[in-house]
Amino acid sequence: MRARRRVDWPLLLHAGEPLPLVRAGGRRLDVRELAGAFQELSSCTETDALLRRAVELARESIGVERAGIFLIDPAARLMMGTWGTDLERRTVDEHHVMCEYSDEGREVFRRAAEDGVPWTLVENCPIIEQLESESRVWGRSWMVCTPIASARRPIGMMFNDPGRRGTPLDEERQGMLAILCAFVGVLLDLPSRSTEPAAPFRRTSELVAAVVAELAEAPSLSGAQLARKYGVSVSQLARAFKTEMGMSIVEHRNRLRLARFFRLAGEGKGLLPAALEAGFGSYAQFHRVFRALHKSSPGVYLGLRDQRKTR
Repeated sequence: MRARRRVDWPLLLHAGEPLPLVRAGGRRLDVRELAGAFQELSSCTETDALLRRAVELARESIGVERAGIFLIDPAARLMMGTWGTDLERRTVDEHHVMCEYSDEGREVFRRAAEDGVPWTLVENCPIIEQLESESRVWGRSWMVCTPIASARRPIGMMFNDPGRRGTPLDEERQGMLAILCAFVGVLLDLPSRSTEPAAPFRRTSELVAAVVAELAEAPSLSGAQLARKYGVSVSQLARAFKTEMGMSIVEHRNRLRLARFFRLAGEGKGLLPAALEAGFGSYAQFHRVFRALHKSSPGVYLGLRDQRKTR
């Protein structure tokens, strides 16, 4: 099985590029043309076949340009790719990619459950094509995130965008897609599917899930400390973590620290206090990590971000 590749937006965009803007979508719903799609999905006996067909029906029956489904691995706080659409509108296997199940992703589910808003629009979003060996950004436009959930739990997310055509957002189609995703959520949560011998994507092991949880609470824990706590060698832990998370423990730890740094800097703290409070041992270490990940110095990067906010 291929190792998964991280495809989070910050990893694919260049320093200084404007960040995607998120806003809630409309409430309009329409059930036309969905009856046949529901009947066809109900006949899918295998989960992976159901996911693939749902992506295809989003295009064929509802008329969106491109669609893709990611499923949530809650233990690892990740979303795992399943099936998607390339820029030629062909169905493609995306089981080899994953991204963070972020606060923004959880907000999509909260907004749907509590506010009655079935989909969320992201503006100025990168249009990404998931190739075998790379994730290529073709351009930028809108993207819609539609939650897939059952009455018991969030399950995944369907994403759709205008692809190459740049067609305007159609709220009626997005409403229909939300109904389709709600039906997919019900089907995915049926007891008969929970007993399938093979999951549609590789979940993280208990070891790696536990380490992810530990690092979320204490990013300064070293690989040696974690290996000792869980009774494995440092090399065993390092291999398992890299295979399942798509990055080393050190890189994951640094990303956690940088996320904390951005929150603190956004609250008005200076660069040095924010870096130290985020868990970096020195400003030199922070600067080195920041430049490696964002290809820019902290001051320049934050200055460009502030300029975008004031435009």
